[in-house]
Amino acid sequence: MKLKQQQLIEYIKEMQNLGYDTQFIIKELEKKGWSKKIIEEHIKHVVKPNEPFQKYEKAIILFGIALTVLLIIWVTSGTNAPIAIVFISFLPTMLSLISVYLLLLKYGKQYLHFMFIVPLFWCALLYVISVNGIAGMKNVEISNVLLLNLLISMVFIIFLNVTRKKIK
Repeated sequence: MKLKQQQLIEYIKEMQNLGYDTQFIIKELEKKGWSKKIIEEHIKHVVKPNEPFQKYEKAIILFGIALTVLLIIWVTSGTNAPIAIVFISFLPTMLSLISVYLLLLKYGKQYLHFMFIVPLFWCALLYVISVNGIAGMKNVEISNVLLLNLLISMVFIIFLNVTRKKIK
């Protein structure tokens, strides 16, 4: 019986190291036939819960979105461009941050290093849309906008990666 209990603790530690939160781990173990009471008893023995990192994730993503909104306001006030065009120009950054956050919630942090693909996808989509002609986007220097979107998005994903490694 002790062997199974030790395996349970090791499984919980492994799942937490992969980035899964406690509630997800409990649900998965219940699916495998473990009782909630036994699971909760053993979770107490696991020293490194990942829940504090989730608070950092949310703060980092929300901070990134807030900075992007401030950037949109600043760029709009400094140019003659309509706010809608500036918003569309920075949409890849906002969508990247939101997408990364949703992917982290769904899959945990084990795929965080693949999250760098997300900004590339949104920037490619903006490029295709702008080339095919959104009214008003013809005057936008799309290469500079795409580079800025990639830079902002990548900085936040790198920050998430670095923070993840320090907290573990």
